[in-house]
Amino acid sequence: MRSSGSSQRGKRRRENGETTKNVVRKQPANRQALTKAQQEEIAALAALPDDEIDCSDIPEITNFDNFVHGMFRPLKKSITIRIDADVLAWIQSEGPGYQTRINYMLRLAMRKLKEAEASKRQSQ
Repeated sequence: MRSSGSSQRGKRRRENGETTKNVVRKQPANRQALTKAQQEEIAALAALPDDEIDCSDIPEITNFDNFVHGMFRPLKKSITIRIDADVLAWIQSEGPGYQTRINYMLRLAMRKLKEAEASKRQSQ
């Protein structure tokens, strides 16, 4: 029996041979080791609860339209959804990748609704 493509595709090999679903990024060769003071500062920041971190000087990104495709990858979540049989048949008739097409269609609908809500708020 064939395993699902996403689980095999999601696995990466670390240099020591372990498999992981996380992407392993190689560090540049010229990267310098952190000083003890830097390590302590990072540890202190990591220990802070989220509500104590001051992000007031960081603007929130709300418009993702100008992001370069492939540079931002939203987190995927596996769900079970019930779709009318004729709708599913139509989407699957287009060939492989029907789940990606469903996600794309939902994303387009979400953007359109968000734009409509934003323009409604601006006109009030």
